[in-house]
Amino acid sequence: MANNTLNLIISFLGGGVVVAIFDWIRINKAEKRSRRLATLSEQLQNLYGPLYFFTSQNQRLFDLNDSILKAYQKEYVEEKWSKDEQTQKNLKKNTTTMTNTGVQVLFLAI
Repeated sequence: MANNTLNLIISFLGGGVVVAIFDWIRINKAEKRSRRLATLSEQLQNLYGPLYFFTSQNQRLFDLNDSILKAYQKEYVEEKWSKDEQTQKNLKKNTTTMTNTGVQVLFLAI
């Protein structure tokens, strides 16, 4: 009877040790995977975060340029400031030059 009890205790403890070892291995693998995923996620954020910032900044600059050009077009180009044809011609020439200069400055800033 003592021998059977001893065998039962040894097999119970042995089974517990085996389960504990398998559980430790499983947890260790899960932690390694979790650390790898965290490292990969950090690397992607460091790459795509600034990239997203620059592309969205460019889009905002283009939108700003469009709104400035539209306002300028509406205020100065479409408006007839004088009925004198020579005045309108000079004004149109000056506004075109000003618009082209503004576009060049904007592209230099980008």
